[in-house]
Amino acid sequence: MRAKPYKQFPPAELHHPAGGVSGETRRRVGTTHAVTLLTLAFIIVARASLGAIPPTVQPLGWISSNMVAPSSLALDSAGSLYVADPQGRQVAIVDSTGRVVVKTNFGVPISIAIGPDRNVYIGDRTNRSVAIYDPQLKLLSQLGQGAGEFLLPNSLCFGVTSDYTNVYVCDSGVHQVKLYRGGTLFGTIGSFGSSSAHFNFPAGVYVSKQLELYVLDQNNDRVQVFDLDGLYRRSFALKTPEQRGRSGRSQGICGDALGRIYVSDTFQGLLRVFDESGVFLSPIGSYGRGAGQLNLPTAVLADNLGHLFVAASGNSRVELFGLDTFSLVSGVVLVDAPDEDPGKTTLQPAQSAPPPAPPALSGFVRPDGDMVLTWDDSTFMLQSASEPRGPWQPVLGGESPYIVPESVIAGTPAQFFRLKSP
Repeated sequence: MRAKPYKQFPPAELHHPAGGVSGETRRRVGTTHAVTLLTLAFIIVARASLGAIPPTVQPLGWISSNMVAPSSLALDSAGSLYVADPQGRQVAIVDSTGRVVVKTNFGVPISIAIGPDRNVYIGDRTNRSVAIYDPQLKLLSQLGQGAGEFLLPNSLCFGVTSDYTNVYVCDSGVHQVKLYRGGTLFGTIGSFGSSSAHFNFPAGVYVSKQLELYVLDQNNDRVQVFDLDGLYRRSFALKTPEQRGRSGRSQGICGDALGRIYVSDTFQGLLRVFDESGVFLSPIGSYGRGAGQLNLPTAVLADNLGHLFVAASGNSRVELFGLDTFSLVSGVVLVDAPDEDPGKTTLQPAQSAPPPAPPALSGFVRPDGDMVLTWDDSTFMLQSASEPRGPWQPVLGGESPYIVPESVIAGTPAQFFRLKSP
């Protein structure tokens, strides 16, 4: 039976919160020269056995190649990660080997999602539109009337049933979530305000496996929950018991296979984890630039393999975490190791030029358990060691992409890799 359109509210007075974070005004901090990555095989425990238990979290490293200020994330069925980078005016695609391909000509992409039809939906701040592309990123169509359909299409998600597919667009500037079916506007949820089913700058949307729509209501400092037709069900506050004042401009929301809800606290540099009813479970991360630390986290995305991706806009990278019970296959780690002992000083002639900075060294684990190491500059040599301080040895055949077999990984207590300038 076809769902009926629910009430459409007229657009409210436009309001953009002072100090809101879009990721576009953030200064680039440079490309990270290495990644810290543990090779893990994840075991997902049944939801009934975990219940509302806080996740066990393991920092797994980050992806930073060619990124400026990532703000939105999506995964396709092949495991490729799509990263919308508005400040770079680009979409970066990280495939299953860890290689990064950058695509442009999307205007200013502030949101991205991949539909059940494998098409890619990209929200463009410049044209105030959501464009639909095929998997090869060829333009197919646009939602609604195209250019000018939205004021600020900040977040996208899908609600899929046996009868229909809903596309939800968080139009933050008019304080509404807009619903589309077949590319046509079907209804709207909310208007400006602080009561139930009203929003003050909705910043993120997510549909759970229980087919509930979660809306991150940024300036009301809460999450509101609706059914797929936009009928209000409940809400919960983002402020936690130990917290003073408001949360820090929450920007992204997602859920995992166990029903837990993850919300990025952008200004405080962390994530907050809740159960489906809004009970606070635990934080993840802290402000900073080290492994497992976050600087202006915006989008957050969980897959079904126990990975949690966080767009750390201020660090110009996507941070990766492992969740819950897992078995450690090996301790293969990529490190940005110094050439000399940290306590040793090496004098250089005044006229000598500084050595070139190494390119980004990235790692990715394939489904067969092998690790793929990639880097962009073939003049740099791959080296390995059993300890972070060495001794370092050249890797035989160490050209990008370099494959570390699963059999080698499983039989190695710890292994460290770095790139050495020629």
